[in-house]
Amino acid sequence: MNEPVDPIAFLDPECRPILARMAAGRERRRNSAVSIAAIRTNAAALFAPWNAGGAKPAHIETVEIPGAAGPRRIRRYTPHTGAGPQPTLFYMHGGGWIVGDLDSEDRYLREAAVESGIQIISLEYALAPEHRFPVPLDDCVALIESALEQADRFQIDTGRIALGGASAGANLAIATAMSLRDRDIKLAGLLLNCGVFAIAHQSRGQAIDDTGPGPADMQYFLSQYVEDTAQRDDPRVNILNASLGGLPFTRIIAAAIDPLRDDSFLLARRLSDFGVACDLSVHPGVIHGFMGMCGELTAARPAIREAADYLKHVFKVS
Repeated sequence: MNEPVDPIAFLDPECRPILARMAAGRERRRNSAVSIAAIRTNAAALFAPWNAGGAKPAHIETVEIPGAAGPRRIRRYTPHTGAGPQPTLFYMHGGGWIVGDLDSEDRYLREAAVESGIQIISLEYALAPEHRFPVPLDDCVALIESALEQADRFQIDTGRIALGGASAGANLAIATAMSLRDRDIKLAGLLLNCGVFAIAHQSRGQAIDDTGPGPADMQYFLSQYVEDTAQRDDPRVNILNASLGGLPFTRIIAAAIDPLRDDSFLLARRLSDFGVACDLSVHPGVIHGFMGMCGELTAARPAIREAADYLKHVFKVS
């Protein structure tokens, strides 16, 4: 009888020191005495090496605009200056709905903007547990609407916009897309990286669970985001319960060694059931959130090129 294959055997060597740092943070988070502030400080230290160096678009600015939870920051990455209205991707960072900010995936977004030639606007939406569901989602919708109201200021081509996000940010991105669809705001595309789309997660073995947010982590994150357990079946949280018709051509990028990998397969199938065009790619040897680790992880580069090519395709730019 053949022995089962251990996926960790195929782990990219550059992931190993990252996993070691992640493990230390996970142990601190599982200590109930650790504050949200301390968890955020630890996360920022984890993210910092991923964002050093890298490409720089022609123009980067950080400003405050109105959101659902008050004024919030956005960061605009513009690869071309003086070019008039530009196709624009609105992006929602990951972090389990409780951590992350404009700096969390800064290098990835700089690289993607330069590689694609597409303007990207990153949203610093309200975080749980200070702001529980649906406030972070409402904040994303409100920030996009505020930016579109100032389209001239931000050089946004309002007829060519797309949404994107990673992990919990991918969950917010597709939920935001549904909200904008229901407001008759047309989207050109939806770019989802290592997303959370289902709510019930089964353990795939401790080795895999520890490469990203395993079942215990997801229960913690959900408890912070959605206090009322009855709301966890809300289609804006559990995306697999949603009516997905009318969404744009979607690109899903997944990591092979990720406890949330199957969420991407399930979402792709669900989109297909609703007649939504969808492409799914699974990148070997890498872990949850790998695209945001591009400052340390060479294997993130092909996925960034893939994302850039997708944006050029949906926006019909060369």
